[in-house]
Amino acid sequence: MRATVKRSDLEKAAAGALRAVAAKPPVPVLAFLRIEAGDGRIEVAGSSLEATVRLAAPADVEEGGAALVPARLFAELLRLAGSDEIRLGPAPGGVELSWPGGRHALRGPDPAEWPEGLDQAPAAGDAAAVPARALASGIRLVAPAALGDLSRPPLHGVRVRVADGELELLALDGIRVSRFRADGAGGGPLEAIVPAAWAKLLADLLAGAGEDEEVWLEPRGGAGGMLAAMLPGGGLCMLECLDGRLPDVGAILPRDYPIQAGVDASALVAAAERLALAGLPIGMGIGDGRIRLATVADGSADPADLASEELEADTAGDGEAAFDPRFFLQAVRLAAGAGGEISVELSGPLSAAMITGMGAPGFEHWLMPMRIGPAAAQAEPAAAAAPVA
Repeated sequence: MRATVKRSDLEKAAAGALRAVAAKPPVPVLAFLRIEAGDGRIEVAGSSLEATVRLAAPADVEEGGAALVPARLFAELLRLAGSDEIRLGPAPGGVELSWPGGRHALRGPDPAEWPEGLDQAPAAGDAAAVPARALASGIRLVAPAALGDLSRPPLHGVRVRVADGELELLALDGIRVSRFRADGAGGGPLEAIVPAAWAKLLADLLAGAGEDEEVWLEPRGGAGGMLAAMLPGGGLCMLECLDGRLPDVGAILPRDYPIQAGVDASALVAAAERLALAGLPIGMGIGDGRIRLATVADGSADPADLASEELEADTAGDGEAAFDPRFFLQAVRLAAGAGGEISVELSGPLSAAMITGMGAPGFEHWLMPMRIGPAAAQAEPAAAAAPVA
C-alpha cells in the first residue's frame, strides 16, 4: 500500500468507523480498523458485529493494498498528526503513517482475518431509497422515546418502515410514543427495528447530507438480521435488527382530542425548563386562552415551595393533566424544533397527550400523564403500551 491523503479526510473516515468498534470487541480482530487503498480512495472500516461502518477518503493511490491497524491508536494519530498531508506506506506486519518530521509504524493481524460479508453494499434494485436529511432528523426526534434497557428488546429500538412512498420512524417505551413521517421515499416495502443507539450513529453519519441526497436501505436476514444503509458519497453502515414487533399504536392512543392549545414554542420550553428544576410533576391546565403550568405536590413537597407559570395560547375546550417533568421538558424541546408554535392536545386527565410543533414537521409525540392525588389513585389505570407480539 502506497498512498497520499489529506489528513482531515482520513481522520473523518477513521473517526466514523471507530464509532462502530466496541470497547470490548467480541473477537480480537475487531479491535482493529481495516484500511484499504485503491481506485483513488482509502476505505476505513470498523465493526462490533452489531454495527459496521465503512467510510472513504479521496487519495492519490500509487499502489493498492489492505491492512489492519489498531483502531483507537490509528484515529488518535490522525487527530494529532503534525501535517495536513499523510502518506501511507508498507511496514513489516502492517502500515506506516508518515509526514514531514514524523513516522509511525502500525502493526496488525493479517487482513484476511477480517470477517467476510460485514460491509457488503445493498443492491439498488432490492433496496428502498429515503431522503438522507429526513432520515437523520427523524431518528434524532424519535430515538429518545426508546426504552433505555433490554428488558423488552423491540422497545429498545427504532422501527424504520418504508411503504407507499413514505418513511416512518417509530419508538416507544410505555410512557412515550414518538413518530416521524416524511414523503419522498422510493422502493420498499421495508420494515426493521434497530437499536436506538445504533440508529443515532446512522443519524450522525448523515450529518451534512445535501437536500437531495438519498440513503439506500436494505434489510438482510429478516428479524434479528441486519439493516444495510448505503450513505451519500459511497459510505456504508450496517446495523443489527431486533427480534419482535412494536405494538399497534393506533389501538392504544386516543382518537379524539377535544382539548387543544397552540402556544409559542420558545415560551413553553422556557417555562418548562424553569418548572422542571424542582423535580416535581408538572401539572398543565388548558382553557380560556391560557396554558397554566405548575409544579404539583406529590406528598413529599411543601406547598409553599410550589411554582406556577401562565402563558397566552389559542385554546379549545378545557382540561388538565400532570406529567413527569423530565419527559414533558424533553417532549416540548423536541417539538419546538426550529421554533414557531407548539400544539398540545388532550383527550382527558389519564389519556396520552399529543405534542407537535411547527418547527419539527412530520413529528408527533405522545406522553402518558402521571396520577396525582387521591382521585387519581381511585381512577382507572392509564393506557400503557400493549404487549409486544
